[in-house]
Amino acid sequence: GASVGIALYPAHASNAKELLSHADLALYKAKSNGRNGACFFDSELKSRQLHRQSLEAELREAIPAEQLDLFYQPIVTAEAGETVSYEALMRWNHPRRGLLPPGEFIQIAEDAGLMGELGNWAIRRACRQAALLPPHISVAVNVSPNQFLTSGIVQAVDQALASSRLDPARLTLEVTENVFLSGETIASRVINDLLGLGVKLALDDFGTGFSSLSYLQRYAFSKVKIDRSFVADVEHKPKNLAIIRTIVRLGADLGMEVVAEGIETEAQAAMLRAEGCGFLQGYLYGRPRPFLDITADSAVHNLRDVLPNSTGTAKFSTPLKRTVHNSL
Repeated sequence: GASVGIALYPAHASNAKELLSHADLALYKAKSNGRNGACFFDSELKSRQLHRQSLEAELREAIPAEQLDLFYQPIVTAEAGETVSYEALMRWNHPRRGLLPPGEFIQIAEDAGLMGELGNWAIRRACRQAALLPPHISVAVNVSPNQFLTSGIVQAVDQALASSRLDPARLTLEVTENVFLSGETIASRVINDLLGLGVKLALDDFGTGFSSLSYLQRYAFSKVKIDRSFVADVEHKPKNLAIIRTIVRLGADLGMEVVAEGIETEAQAAMLRAEGCGFLQGYLYGRPRPFLDITADSAVHNLRDVLPNSTGTAKFSTPLKRTVHNSL
């Protein structure tokens, strides 16, 4: 297959260097459209490039400037609705653009080679904060393929666990099947090393990519996550329900927990419960929130004196005030 980017002289450029640059931008657009196609340059592509370049430069300063934060979304038991875990999701407190979700900057970080630094920061932060939660609460952190394969993640996780004194069993690393596409030999070694540390692994977005049952056979994943795309229309698409039913049964047979993402209605939750899905996640049970906000959850008994008051600020007692602030 081939992807083609096209720029024309003099309509799109005034010299050869600019012509090649604009053709290159069009090529990236053709690839992002799904590859095996052609795309012409237009002025909007140039604007997007400048925007990305600006964000990339600012993103390089985000960690030292302490602009990044983690928000947490609960994962609950399907039957009782009890919070047993939180998924850590990165946010960027941009000084001019406000609070940015991952979709606004993660791909830029990937392209710029910054995901190792950002991802390792997220693991350190999540471990420190999880250590303040009750021992029955775990935390899950997403790991990108680039971070997983190239950034020394085993050492980063080991150091994060040691410095936070978090029980390794309370940390779950979520990876997608894409980690195997760039080199299964490397991925296999990293997986075995991480399991040796005692952490858990979850296969995220199962069924949406290059799904292979051999991955579940070869590697000791403790969880499989059903992608939200299957849950969204489960009430109206029997095929979606059939896929969900198959994944749930497969997880049960292999001794893995199954988590369904994107639960937004009680009807969806009821259908997942009826199929035997053990754990649910989605807006029905809570949107991603800052760490101090989740300490107000009824499940978090050890931090009852770190509760938001009616104005949204936090009240602290001593010595927890120092402990919580140090974790942030």
